[in-house]
This record gives sequence, structure tokens and C-alpha cells, in this order.
Amino acid sequence: MRDIYEAVERLSALLSFSVQRVAETRGWAARPYSFMVAPHANRVVMVVSTSVHLPLFRSAGFVPHREPDEGGYSWTIDVRRTDGVERTWAGGLVVRKSEGRFVLMQGSVALSDLVLEGLMEDLGTP
Repeated sequence: MRDIYEAVERLSALLSFSVQRVAETRGWAARPYSFMVAPHANRVVMVVSTSVHLPLFRSAGFVPHREPDEGGYSWTIDVRRTDGVERTWAGGLVVRKSEGRFVLMQGSVALSDLVLEGLMEDLGTP
């Protein structure tokens, strides 16, 4: 990937597919929605957010910020529950370079299926 914009476009969509897959295995509904970011007059980037309907009439959202973090080397994706509960995922996820390529990170750990399943388990716990 050439830059952070291309990375967040691809990785936010990948995250959405992964969240939907994990939510489906738990019997939860998940829905993606997208918005456009225009970093330059001749460039438009589509960023994907995802909402998940959790048990007990709660929901959570994976919502990328509208622009990269200061310096332009990373991009934060907020993870929030509607009831305001914060746990291990309170810092959200970050798209940043690791070993020469952009990856999704939760803290200092690359987001894998196992990490995402743990995050979703935590999201669904009252």
C-alpha cells in the first residue's frame, strides 16, 4: 500500500468483513456503512464503519476517524459500545506501519482472528 489513505480504505473494509463474520457466529447482526474522505481535490477514499447489535439491546460501533492521526502515519478506528462500557478495546484499533506494511493493531498487537474474537467476546459481555 502506498499511503495511509489506501491502507485505511482497504483495512477498514477488511475489518468490517471480519467483524460481520465473527458477529454472525455469535448470532449477532452486523451492518457496514461507509463514508467518503477527500484528502485532496483529485482523490476520494471510501472508509467503512461497522455497527454490531449485541445482546440485551446494546450495540457497538467500529468507526474510523475522518482523517489520519497527527503526522499522517496512523489512523484510529474507535470501538465503542452504546452503553459507554470500556474495557480492553477502549483505545480502539489503529492502522499503522509494522515491518514495512500497514496493519490493524490493537495496542501493540496485530489484529488477528483470535484477537478480534476476544475483542468481540468482551464487547458482548454485560
